[in-house]
Amino acid sequence: MNDLLFVNAYFQHERSAVKAYRLSHPKASYRTAQVEAYRVLAKPSVKGEIAKRLEHEAGITREFVQTNLLYALELANQVKDAAVIASISMDCAKLAGFLVEKREVKTLNDSDKSAIRSLVDQAFIRPLPVVSLPAENVLNPVTPSPSTG
Repeated sequence: MNDLLFVNAYFQHERSAVKAYRLSHPKASYRTAQVEAYRVLAKPSVKGEIAKRLEHEAGITREFVQTNLLYALELANQVKDAAVIASISMDCAKLAGFLVEKREVKTLNDSDKSAIRSLVDQAFIRPLPVVSLPAENVLNPVTPSPSTG
């Protein structure tokens, strides 16, 4: 319930998250509102509601984006710009849900760092193995036989 009050106040007060938080939580201090407002903005449900309202407000819909991407793709195809074609194709695939961007941030401890350093050192410092072949496996150059004429 407070999240909905927050979103309504957010749009009524020029998208000020702090004002919206203070209106939806009247007992909160200004300092608390500064911190908590951005926590509320990070909630998926609040993000979704704000995005839906902004989309409606600006007239930007999925269909609008799709139409413009396909038009841009057509133009890129006309001038045969492969880089732009590839970029727009990737954007279309993301919009269609075929691709999802994922990023993972992982904190490494000292033993992980040490293990990675050791692997890198082994890969770049270790000399290549020398392979010796038996004499019968060595190719001898073929000498042309004299032509008979």
